[in-house]
Amino acid sequence: MLLRANAKINLTLNITGKLENGYHSLDMIMQSVSLADEVNVELSQGSTITLKVDAPEVPSDERNTAYKAAMLFLKESGIKRSVDISIKKNIPSQAGLAGGSADAAAVLVALNSLCGNAFSESRICEIGGQVGADVPFCILGGTHHATGTGTTLERVEDLPDCQILICKPYISVSTQAAYKMCDDFGVDVERKNSKNVIDGLKTGNLYTVSSNLYNKFDEVLDLAEVRSIRETMLLYGAMGALMSGSGPTVYGIFSPNDNDSLSMCKTRLEQKYDMVYIAKPEKTGCVIE
Repeated sequence: MLLRANAKINLTLNITGKLENGYHSLDMIMQSVSLADEVNVELSQGSTITLKVDAPEVPSDERNTAYKAAMLFLKESGIKRSVDISIKKNIPSQAGLAGGSADAAAVLVALNSLCGNAFSESRICEIGGQVGADVPFCILGGTHHATGTGTTLERVEDLPDCQILICKPYISVSTQAAYKMCDDFGVDVERKNSKNVIDGLKTGNLYTVSSNLYNKFDEVLDLAEVRSIRETMLLYGAMGALMSGSGPTVYGIFSPNDNDSLSMCKTRLEQKYDMVYIAKPEKTGCVIE
């Protein structure tokens, strides 16, 4: 069974506190985009899990979230079968785009379908939450307001039609270190960005959405490379630009009809970066092909 596993971007990401268990409370608007991995999942006789990934930097054992998802599904369902997974990576790794979570979501959706929908969608999301905080969103996809640790999801109106330019620079970000810096920086519970973005989504106003993008990590880390890409996107006509997740990938939102500006910006960024993509908003997280 072949699935398209869509990446996600953060329209907003605010850290509102730190919980006693060490996790952080979050306030986010997350959006699926058409940049996607291709995940193939098959069941066979036996009791093994095999995983093949076409990207050598991505582990193909129990460290991989897709592998973990398969293990957990078999454990929770009690099904005794072998699972064969192959992944073609199109989403950059360690990029703030939830590529690993998207792959895990695709495995759970595929296995549930192959096993006659053994679990409800809400139960699959619960299982996914044990694999990673972004997995439930990647199962549901579309546009969601996420609170709690990021797994409490409320669907909101779709992002209006637009074009999204995505660029990953040649730097890496430690999520753990990023959270530590945010802890030292202090929380800002009263930010209205998520509310304003939701208002823009309700009215279909892409300008309101684009002018209220916010990412606490982007603000606190203040990475020069990220800042340079964001400024380039805005210079070439992006309505808004932001780092996604804990980074370092940057995206820019362009008008659906502004093809010339989008093309020129893409060409400009490709002079320096290999990983530059044009995407569209998606209403789903995992799509069975």
